[in-house]
Amino acid sequence: MKTIFGAITSNNLAERKYYLVNSSITSFKTKNTLLRLQLSLIGEAKALI
Repeated sequence: MKTIFGAITSNNLAERKYYLVNSSITSFKTKNTLLRLQLSLIGEAKALI
């Protein structure tokens, strides 16, 4: 019983780590996209002026 529980716990921790890494990558991509959008908008604004 203990070994099964231990396996479940370690698996859960691995999943959590994967989720944290995945979510941080996703947020980084989102920030990157937003930054690109801002830069392109600034570029367009300069072109208009």
